[in-house]
Amino acid sequence: MLGGLVGKKMVARGGLKAWLWPMALAFTLSDLVYVYLSYAMPANVIRISVLAGIEQFFSGFGLSAYLLFIIYFSQGADKKLHYDLCLSCLLLGVMVCGMLMGWMQDMLGYRHYFVVVACLSVLTYGVCAFVRIPPDYGKHQDGTSTAHYPDGF
Repeated sequence: MLGGLVGKKMVARGGLKAWLWPMALAFTLSDLVYVYLSYAMPANVIRISVLAGIEQFFSGFGLSAYLLFIIYFSQGADKKLHYDLCLSCLLLGVMVCGMLMGWMQDMLGYRHYFVVVACLSVLTYGVCAFVRIPPDYGKHQDGTSTAHYPDGF
């Protein structure tokens, strides 16, 4: 949650367009935490917890860009419908990937699985290259965001 809140605050200061690439980088680099953990196999619970917390922070930070883009995309007469469809696509992707990940981990092995996931996360940059966002979207003069949930929320 903290990563998402920080992400929204950063977008309010600089706009989503300015923060899209740093947020995508944070989201994808968080996968490297699990690559490290799979190879180092630390026994120290505090180290594991701190690294998992860092990964969760950066995942939340990066995910806030996606959620703000959904809000931006959900403009027009059917705002709520578009928002719900986009959010459903996100959740469907999470569900389908979750179903395949156990099988993938069995096929590749624990260590190689996380390396493959980290490599596949590079696809995020390809998607970001095609995203067109106005420079001031989400930016607000007093540091609060202009991105709001569609009517009805």
